[in-house]
Amino acid sequence: MKDRQNELLPREGGGHEHFHVTLLPIDVDRLLHSLGGSGSSSSGGSGDNNNHNDSSRARHLFPTGVVERSEICDDGDDDDDGASVNAGINAGINAGAVLAAYYFDGMPQRIFRLRMYTLYCPEDEIENEIENENAIENENERGQNNDASTSSSSSKPPIIQMKLFTLDKSLEGKLRACSESAVEDWENILQDHLLQNFNDSHDDGDDDGDGDGVGDAQQNIQDIFQEMHRCDIQWTFEPDEIRHAYVKDYSPHQTDESSPSTRPSPPPPPPVLPVPTPVHAIMMHDHDIGGVLLESQMMPGTYIRVQDELSLWENELWINDRGHDAEDIERLVYGNWGGVPYQMKRVSTLVVESSVVLDMDSADDNDASCEAASTGGRYRRKGVDKSIEWTMGKAWRTEEEYEEKMAAIGGTSTKMNRDRKSTSSD
Repeated sequence: MKDRQNELLPREGGGHEHFHVTLLPIDVDRLLHSLGGSGSSSSGGSGDNNNHNDSSRARHLFPTGVVERSEICDDGDDDDDGASVNAGINAGINAGAVLAAYYFDGMPQRIFRLRMYTLYCPEDEIENEIENENAIENENERGQNNDASTSSSSSKPPIIQMKLFTLDKSLEGKLRACSESAVEDWENILQDHLLQNFNDSHDDGDDDGDGDGVGDAQQNIQDIFQEMHRCDIQWTFEPDEIRHAYVKDYSPHQTDESSPSTRPSPPPPPPVLPVPTPVHAIMMHDHDIGGVLLESQMMPGTYIRVQDELSLWENELWINDRGHDAEDIERLVYGNWGGVPYQMKRVSTLVVESSVVLDMDSADDNDASCEAASTGGRYRRKGVDKSIEWTMGKAWRTEEEYEEKMAAIGGTSTKMNRDRKSTSSD
């Protein structure tokens, strides 16, 4: 609303589109199990081959080191369900997964970007962490340091890397159909889709006839999660002096313990609440040549160069995402023309309700309805800012409230873009 109050329209107008993001964490252990029980025990014969193929699927999403560590934690199938109770437990510690849906104008069904993110500690970071923990333990045992926090504070903060994936059309369609209930339904829909592909039966032969010894089921992982190559993201506690310059340019002060402020103001009076450490991210590749080359999803057949920086506080996410014409790098296709990041406030938190694993014996392959998925999802939303809860969908507002809010913003983002183009062509 600040952009519109200052008569700033999106893109060339110096402002931003009005959009939102739902970030849904996915349980890594459930994810690995849905890929065919990666890390589960197998004995002899075709089972060894199946275990190898299951691991290959997992490695498409996570690096080899993370997957191998999840397998090391396997202590056998103790509960007769075909998978070890501890399979993937270490992957759950050193890895994560998130479904991310970006949508316009407080309308969850208007998704313009749907992604799967997988996060992990690089292998050398894990080894460093283990070495640091062992060193602290040894020092404490020798009585040389009775305060473990002293040693741990001197260790280098961990680096987290993130891979980006698009989804196959079938899975994406199922998720879009339940966009209003993404928090409650999406994890079960994802698991259902993967179980149908990988857990109905193991393919232990070269059924597709291409001579590679791997059947269709083992190849489907690349079709379901299509990696966006060279779009890897790296998260650290230290901002990049150049690429995260906006942190000092647009957040000179903290107004509370978790959120940056874009309005210059005097420091708050004591007592000053502690500020949780933010984390910052950059795209790791091709920044020096104008960004990663990608085909435009909005205009297939055309290419753009994409650059991105992010900063995450407890209650705010800033995204400095922009795309330039691959043929004319000076021409901005999307993003803010003034280099001001999109500044997104937290609308809700996730409250853990339960954990439900779908029973594939009763699942209907053709039933992708939200009612079928809603068997008791792990999460529900809890609003934290009533002034913007209306952006989460119809269940959080009245029609009159929505019309009032959108009028204050200046209308839908697509309408503003059309108006801008019409004005520029006159």
